[in-house]
Amino acid sequence: MNVFTYPYDTTYQPPMPVADIQLQAPGRAMLPSTFPALLDSGADGTMVPIDLLEAAEARCVGEARLRGITGEGITA
Repeated sequence: MNVFTYPYDTTYQPPMPVADIQLQAPGRAMLPSTFPALLDSGADGTMVPIDLLEAAEARCVGEARLRGITGEGITA
């Protein structure tokens, strides 16, 4: 079993675990750059900026309603 550890980024308050990742859409080449990602083991989903999804040539498979901590909903 692989075990990975990541340092906490102290620029966040409270500090949070951050790792550099690479993105790849199914059947596509991996993007050549790495990107910092906030690791949240309790998250219900993963958010990726649209410009990174477009660069990875990820395809849209549908829309969903999202609601953040403010309670305001948006379509994504």
